[in-house]
Amino acid sequence: MAIMPSKTYDALICAGAPDKARDAAEELADYENRLASIDNQLAVINGRFLAVEGRLGALEGKLNVAISATGINAAAAIATLRVLLRHA
Repeated sequence: MAIMPSKTYDALICAGAPDKARDAAEELADYENRLASIDNQLAVINGRFLAVEGRLGALEGKLNVAISATGINAAAAIATLRVLLRHA
């Protein structure tokens, strides 16, 4: 059973719907609880996305280092081949 919003319950009583006031107020409370649950789940998902984003940033840095190292190795290999081909 949900905790019903008392102001809603009181308003429905004052509006002349005492028979349905409790059910209606509880139903509203159930929707509010569901929305709060969805908000919590979205916060968890957002946290996971932030973690993935951080890991991708770290991976990007490592990839940039690997690309730079590959470029340096390629340049050294070409320079070595030039030297070897000149003396051949």
